[in-house]
Amino acid sequence: MGHGGDREEPRTAAENPGRTGSSHSLPYLECVVKESLRLHPPTPLMLPHKASAGVKIAGYDIPRGATVIVNIWAIARDPKTWEQPTEFRPDRFLEEDIDVTGHDFRVLPFGAGRRTLPLHLYRRVPAEM
Repeated sequence: MGHGGDREEPRTAAENPGRTGSSHSLPYLECVVKESLRLHPPTPLMLPHKASAGVKIAGYDIPRGATVIVNIWAIARDPKTWEQPTEFRPDRFLEEDIDVTGHDFRVLPFGAGRRTLPLHLYRRVPAEM
């Protein structure tokens, strides 16, 4: 999918500092940040969680009270979830609105649930670039 014009957006923003009000006026730049976080999450493993109930996930029995550690790095590179998972393709975030703040379990750079990193930090990243 060709979004050549969108790729000019960061260059235009850099050449005109202060003229962009928020990351919403820089959608391609926001996609670049999301794709960077997908491929290189701040922490590749989530903090340990305790299973509050016994469940079966992907054919595995997880007993109540078991310690669970989610491998965010592996999820972000899963070919069952992502097309060309090891390639840097910010366009994938233009094709589909994917939330990286813990609501879409395909990409969890900040974790999820009560132990999520402060999301206001993510929201400031594009604005301060």
